[in-house]
Amino acid sequence: MSDWWPVADAAQFVEVSRRTISRWVHDGRITHRDRNGVTLVDLDELAQLVDHRGDGGRLPRTPRASRT
Repeated sequence: MSDWWPVADAAQFVEVSRRTISRWVHDGRITHRDRNGVTLVDLDELAQLVDHRGDGGRLPRTPRASRT
């Protein structure tokens, strides 16, 4: 089974907004692949980001690209 598909017997559900996941993908914080208009993300990486945020931690901001 591919690492890119959800597991049916997942022990935990978390709510992460579409905007947050899109930002993490855009910032390069999470591995992703687009397939037929759907963004697939690595579940282990997503769990790490959610755990860090759930512990009250804020992810450091990624530097913005320079506008030259």
